Amino acid sequence: MGTGNLAHIAYRKDVDRDGLELATELRRLAGTQINLGGTYFDLSDGNTGTWFFGDPWRSFVDTHSVVYGGDAASRQEIQYRVESSTVRDTTRYWRKSQGHRLFGGVAANASPAYYTRFGLVADVRNLTYVPVQDTAMAVPDTIRGFIGLWGEYRRSEFLVTRFMSGFGEEDINLSSLRANGLFNAAGLDSGRVVLAVTVGRKPGRLHSTVLHARAGLMENPPPGGEFDLGFAYPPRSWEPHSFVGTRTLWGTLEHRWFAFPRLFNLFGLGLAGFLDYGGAWYADQAPRWGGAAGFGLRTGSSRASGSETGRIDIGYRFGSDVSGSRWVLSFGVGWVFP
Repeated sequence: MGTGNLAHIAYRKDVDRDGLELATELRRLAGTQINLGGTYFDLSDGNTGTWFFGDPWRSFVDTHSVVYGGDAASRQEIQYRVESSTVRDTTRYWRKSQGHRLFGGVAANASPAYYTRFGLVADVRNLTYVPVQDTAMAVPDTIRGFIGLWGEYRRSEFLVTRFMSGFGEEDINLSSLRANGLFNAAGLDSGRVVLAVTVGRKPGRLHSTVLHARAGLMENPPPGGEFDLGFAYPPRSWEPHSFVGTRTLWGTLEHRWFAFPRLFNLFGLGLAGFLDYGGAWYADQAPRWGGAAGFGLRTGSSRASGSETGRIDIGYRFGSDVSGSRWVLSFGVGWVFP
């Protein structure tokens, strides 16, 4: 309603679980710099919630930030291991957790063009994963904590355009490289590195062609935290959890024609052709690959600022590991190119 505050309620159903989603965020509480918010998921396999309170980073020119956040869960987590399209193993864990994190920092320099920030992060966490079949067993109650330093340098490298990912105006981040790790006395405990590259071209006002490629590496992720490709992530036209693991490499090429951007002055309708290829696997597995090519419809709002589009695709799956029909009709949310 123009206040910047958020209230969200939804019913969710996917291949793994269903349930109720609730979320809220109140910005500049009572005229202060404080934001307050949280989420709650009441799901068929348990529940989980998060909350936060503090003064976050809002723009390049902010000079400081302090935020407290917490989370708690009592729910199932599913770890998939896929050997082929017909051989799939799942391990169900019961996760009980509670965590508290304090995140703060200051800016050594802050301008509309760039900033340099430094700070501290402290985390205290009680986290247990127990195989579902063993939930009657006694599990030691352990608490882990850490204190860390962080630093960030960033320049303003955004491109404002339209008819790239969606029908509205978009701010596009021109590059993305992220890495993080947790070290203990024995060395690297867990970590994640993801490199993403996007090349885009607009051959016409209502046309966009985008090539996106991504590579990722994980060490010791929590159950359910692995790379998981298929359906929502390319290669599209494959079932959810078709490619799972701690290593991944994939790419997608798509051309979109935003043919009717303002139907009835409310929504847009477009056409797209796409080609996907990639996979994910564990360190002790040989790489598994698959792809899809096809065409479909794209829908979206011509009045909103969001760049996501709805999609209806007809795709042809290819690769040595296809089972069932190679032709697939799928519905979902169109890929937003980072």
